Amino acid sequence: MGAQQSRQEPLVFYGESDVALKFSHDFVNQLQRNNHSNSSNDHKSDSLSPAEIDQIVEKRVSQELKKIRSSLAVEQEKKRPSTKVIEQDLERLADKNKIRSEKPLAPEIEERQQNLISCYKNNQDKPLDCWKEVEMFKESVEKARKEFVATHL
Repeated sequence: MGAQQSRQEPLVFYGESDVALKFSHDFVNQLQRNNHSNSSNDHKSDSLSPAEIDQIVEKRVSQELKKIRSSLAVEQEKKRPSTKVIEQDLERLADKNKIRSEKPLAPEIEERQQNLISCYKNNQDKPLDCWKEVEMFKESVEKARKEFVATHL
């Protein structure tokens, strides 16, 4: 009765992992070889302290984690867009921006802009005399802006 309570059951850990673990045949064979050599050397394992066993387990776990992390890093590197794709996107955006910037001004705006420039040239000493031209230019720009917004919404 008391013998069963003092008998140590093996520890089994169950957990759900987001990462599927895959082991190579070489690794499994190495573990089996280590298991066979450990069973023949049971007197050695009995002499290991719990701290030493913890260190060995921790070392093996860290090695496996390094392998998993490196494989994940390789997968993530594959998922990144290539330089060529990024360059194509940049060229497409630059062309799109170039087309927008090359649109000519409305004739009304150009005319009022020229009137304003000539007024400033004629009244270099008195630029405040060009207030009418400034107001007309501002009105035409505002009108063009409203038309643009109305057509693009």
